[in-house]
Amino acid sequence: MQKTVEDYTQKLIEDLNLQKLSSTDQEKAILKIRDHLQNTLLTVLVRTANPEQKKGLERALAGDGQQLEQVIIDVSSEIPGFAQDLEDALLLEYENLKLALNS
Repeated sequence: MQKTVEDYTQKLIEDLNLQKLSSTDQEKAILKIRDHLQNTLLTVLVRTANPEQKKGLERALAGDGQQLEQVIIDVSSEIPGFAQDLEDALLLEYENLKLALNS
């Protein structure tokens, strides 16, 4: 799951030639892209999770990052079709970001 976010982040870096930016500007762009795609992941997860899973996510959000990552992995593995839903959402966001950043 996290690898998918990283894959799309890397693809945007390459497609938009962000590697040509200064290291500072490149780092800022990568952080914004990664943050946006991770928010997409969370949105899909919350949209498809059942009430009990959502409570687990809420508790994990109040904790540390490592706990949250494990809960995301656990919950997403319990949701039928989650991988495809996530892939569809990330592809849409990839296309939207590519269009927006190329304008």
